[in-house]
Amino acid sequence: MIVDDDPVLLLLVENMLKSLGFTVLKASDGEDALEVFKRHRSQVCCVLCDVFMPSMNGWETLSALRECDPGIPVVMSSGDITQAHFNAGPLASHIFLAKPYKKLDLKKALNQAMGRK
Repeated sequence: MIVDDDPVLLLLVENMLKSLGFTVLKASDGEDALEVFKRHRSQVCCVLCDVFMPSMNGWETLSALRECDPGIPVVMSSGDITQAHFNAGPLASHIFLAKPYKKLDLKKALNQAMGRK
């Protein structure tokens, strides 16, 4: 599942993920992400979430998702690399992917988050 408030980036990443063989669910913000996640939990193998979003930021979204499923693999993404080191409580277990990234970087981050080689 991709969570990002930028519709252009959402489409771009959706296309990257589809080319990697993933089925893609999209959410435009944190609240939408929670609804999509709850409806389609069995289909979500990993969440790719933007850090900076209006109303509910990425860290708040991650926390809410972890309340639903503490073990869900998550990749947090931002152009601000200082966000990579945010590691506290239920938010501690995530992978960080700096924007902009290429398809290979995305693939590596997702594989790492999901425990694949």
